[in-house]
Amino acid sequence: MNIKNGLGMLELLIILFLISACLLPIFHQLMSTGALLREATLKEAASTINTSYLETYESQPYQRLKLLVGELDLTVPANYRSHLRSKLKITEIVPDRLISLVVSTSFAESERNPLTLATMVANHHPVTGALK
Repeated sequence: MNIKNGLGMLELLIILFLISACLLPIFHQLMSTGALLREATLKEAASTINTSYLETYESQPYQRLKLLVGELDLTVPANYRSHLRSKLKITEIVPDRLISLVVSTSFAESERNPLTLATMVANHHPVTGALK
């Protein structure tokens, strides 16, 4: 009777096939999921930043916004400064009547389009609410 110890060539080939067919795709999926989660986190942060700044500037009086007409760089939270850039563009559309606010956040390490939020602010009378 011939008793052999260890693995034969056929067993090694089966093990290699199982590793390449089963385990490697699982590891690949796990590695790509991390990158997707990072991108989703950056997109959520950009959306939050845009909403926050738009609400802040939208609530400002018309005359204050009129003084800020132009393009301004906005401060991004410290943990996102290397990844995100935010800008505010204030344009007077109708003189002394209507101002456009556009907040845009671009991604430093990506070719993705920037996330943008926009609104308009009208010059209302402080008491009656009617347009001046």
